[in-house]
Amino acid sequence: MQTQAKSGISKPKAFHITNALPTPTLYTEAYKYPEWRNAMHKEFNALQAQDDIIVTEPDYSYISLLKNQLALEFKISNLGLLKYFLGLEIQSSIDGIFVNQAKYLNDLLHTSGMTSVKSCITPMSTSLDLNTIATPLNDPSLYRRLAVKRILRYLRGTPTLGIKFRKGSFSLQTFCDSDWTSDTSDRCSTSGFIAFLGSNPISWSSKKQSTISRSSIEAEYRSLATTTVDLYWIQQLLCDLHVSLKTSPTLWCDNVSAISLAHNPVFHAHTKHIEINYHFVWEKSSLQRHLRPLHLFQQPTC
Repeated sequence: MQTQAKSGISKPKAFHITNALPTPTLYTEAYKYPEWRNAMHKEFNALQAQDDIIVTEPDYSYISLLKNQLALEFKISNLGLLKYFLGLEIQSSIDGIFVNQAKYLNDLLHTSGMTSVKSCITPMSTSLDLNTIATPLNDPSLYRRLAVKRILRYLRGTPTLGIKFRKGSFSLQTFCDSDWTSDTSDRCSTSGFIAFLGSNPISWSSKKQSTISRSSIEAEYRSLATTTVDLYWIQQLLCDLHVSLKTSPTLWCDNVSAISLAHNPVFHAHTKHIEINYHFVWEKSSLQRHLRPLHLFQQPTC
């Protein structure tokens, strides 16, 4: 199965454009076409290259059936309930799962020879501008080594911290925010967001904007646009995984003017300095009804 890529909203296989035939429902039908044979061979090679495979499905009988079918063709080991996968430790409980990377971090500390170092209570201060405060070094790698050691010292004291994913509704909502020209070196704003599936955080980011915003509305609207792209990608990924959302995703913002700009196309005439591509938010919310931008203190209506 090929999911949507973050580098682009959709990445269809090239033969989808030239092949007008419907999707085959049987293996014998698909094997007649070289494009489908090539796709199946790639999936088969990827399946053989992976040491660990997770099988997930609401119907446990289907999982048992799939395992039995795989056992007929391959030599497999059933490790039971998921406990460790790709550096992630999973602890299951009645109300959900807890995910951390304790073993991975301990292995990292052991490899770097820092298993017995004194830990740091907090990571490096977020209020420091490392680009301007850091003095030039003859050896640039020295600064990188110092920064990495500081990070490892912080991780030394927090190996068991993780994220708790609780059972609940499949409602997708995102909170976004932006400062305005707070970086005195170039006056670029910083956007940030965090996305929740139910009560569980599944995606987050904090990144400096590439251009200077002339107003706080523009800075917040850029944050809305960036978050909308990521939110739409998550929605498409859930569709690929056959996870249906009962309601449209909700995008929360604390700037009333940015929300008005997202809802009202007439108001766009007064803000022509905002690039056309940022009207992607308005397209998704007003034209296609795929998004509900709301003010942070506004109550959503069903």
